[in-house]
Amino acid sequence: MIFNSLFFFITLLPFLLFYFSRKRKRSTTSKLGTLGYSYFFYGMWNPAFLLLIVTSTLVDYLAARGIETAPHRKKLFLIASLITNLGLLGFFKYYNFFVDTFATVFAWVGLTWSPPLLDVLLPVGISFYTFQTLSYTIDVYRGHLPAESSLLDIAVFVAFFPQLVAGPIVRASDFLPQLAEEPDLNRREIADGIVLILFGMFLKVVVADNVAPRVNTLFGNWQGNGVFENWAAAMLFGVQIYGDFSGYSLIAIGIARVLGFSIPRNFNAPYTAAGFADFWHRWHISLSTWLRDYLYIPLGGNRKGTRRTYINLMATMLLGGLWHGASVMFVIWGGLHGIYLCLERVVRAHMSPIHISYRAVRYLLLAGGILLTYLTVSITWIPFRAVNAAQGITMMKGLFWGKFTVYDQFWLDYVVILLVFLGHCATRRYDVFALVKQHKLLRGVLVAAILLSLYYYSGSRADFIYFQF
Repeated sequence: MIFNSLFFFITLLPFLLFYFSRKRKRSTTSKLGTLGYSYFFYGMWNPAFLLLIVTSTLVDYLAARGIETAPHRKKLFLIASLITNLGLLGFFKYYNFFVDTFATVFAWVGLTWSPPLLDVLLPVGISFYTFQTLSYTIDVYRGHLPAESSLLDIAVFVAFFPQLVAGPIVRASDFLPQLAEEPDLNRREIADGIVLILFGMFLKVVVADNVAPRVNTLFGNWQGNGVFENWAAAMLFGVQIYGDFSGYSLIAIGIARVLGFSIPRNFNAPYTAAGFADFWHRWHISLSTWLRDYLYIPLGGNRKGTRRTYINLMATMLLGGLWHGASVMFVIWGGLHGIYLCLERVVRAHMSPIHISYRAVRYLLLAGGILLTYLTVSITWIPFRAVNAAQGITMMKGLFWGKFTVYDQFWLDYVVILLVFLGHCATRRYDVFALVKQHKLLRGVLVAAILLSLYYYSGSRADFIYFQF
């Protein structure tokens, strides 16, 4: 079941009627109702997937309780959680990738190995909820969080339907306390949630889904593209994936807001980043902070010397790429971002601080940094979107070598890119949601415009890209 479907809203309505009929919104009854709808929501893809999420829930509930009640054995409980969760993730998502990779390596050295490949479906959202539930057990192990005594609360935390299948990845320290408090539900909070949902639907349906056919055409013609077409493919896919993923995140945050929950922001105008570290402070924030707290810092972060810092950055970004999918192209995508981050640290380490008194010059340098970051990040979208290495490598080479001809849809492609980029830059300076909250007339006009555009562009509907991860 997906957010941009009529069936979702038809099934959501009776749940909302039940939810708001409870006098105590965080009562056991309301939690059971929330859990029941979350399992129904997830089970609509495949009921068998519910066994996996229930297994992860039970294992991490018991592991956290064991860590707290038997601290002398806490490492064993943590290992049990890691083996179970990462084992399930690895089996369903990476088994075929790794055995195929090993078979290829064996073939290079003259050995023959034909391992059996699995014909299994990848459970939707397994990467997201695995990281989410693991973070709870790790935080309990570190002493940052007490173990939750209520299995029901842990189950709601793991399976909460708005962000279950594609994030944002929520921390137990942020979510569990909200289950113990009475929600501050009022008309304003509900109205704000609805506005977020509409903005998210706009980004998904109007922006992402309408750019997608053009992206498919450009990537489909990868062998005949010129330089300008390859750049258009990279940047338009950047538009598509931002609209798709940030749209989903806004819908998730909005639905949670309607239910009285606060979920952290997942995007903050990422294409206005003036550097690669800045980009990762703005793009998929819940994943980047997870990788920082549970991988980069435990590896040593930047505390063990320059060389080790670069190794830690590369390891984190390579694993971050692999988290997205079992493909060499995702590893290349992560590796490129790792290289960018390392090079940025090298440059900053050897540059003296520049003090510029003229505001115009500062703005010009900022604009140059934003444009350079945007273009180099756009390069990485080629391997992220490519279906195989041949396509990815050919198109990446084609960004710099090939035909410099103005093709038929050149102006349309680049006008769309420019308009989206300029609109995106405006959100760096102005908080659109704050303006909408403050000005009722502006809110009414924007809501009406979004509803009209959703009606006009409602013909094409596609799954969210991040469902495959």
